[in-house]
Amino acid sequence: DYWINSEKAWQTKLRAGDPGAKTLSYFHMQLSNEPGGENKYSDSKLIDESGQMIVYPNKERLPLYIPTPGNSYGKALISFLDTMSSRIGVSGIYWDEMSGSYGAYNYGGTWDGVTGELDARTKDLVRTRSAVPLQLLPMSRKIIDWANSKNLMLIANSMSRTRTLQDEPFLRFQET
Repeated sequence: DYWINSEKAWQTKLRAGDPGAKTLSYFHMQLSNEPGGENKYSDSKLIDESGQMIVYPNKERLPLYIPTPGNSYGKALISFLDTMSSRIGVSGIYWDEMSGSYGAYNYGGTWDGVTGELDARTKDLVRTRSAVPLQLLPMSRKIIDWANSKNLMLIANSMSRTRTLQDEPFLRFQET
């Protein structure tokens, strides 16, 4: 509740100075520092080719996940967004690294159905892996639909890596 209360407090102060101000809260779909999260969301981990969970390169351990509408982390994200909307009263969300964070491929979770590694000589499939933007797509759509259903502003950092997301009409920029 600390984050919720502090976020609500600064937004209240901002609106006291300008009642028409639009406020956005930070949101990262893959990143979580929730205590115990690695166990709680074990079905949602972003896995590298050696079988290890990928973590954000930071001094603090920040595990990365692949949320889907059906896994534990995806369900928690929608609940978190509902909290941002109902308890903080945001005008929208600033969605950081919308198309993916670290790790281009996930070697865990549900296969995206198209990505794999081929034998260079025979062209036979050696093993499956999933492109992170394809695995994130169902959850990204759910978040966009959620924001639209609540008439909330959406601004995202990163280019769209799928045609489906490129066709969505909201603001994006590429951080340099």
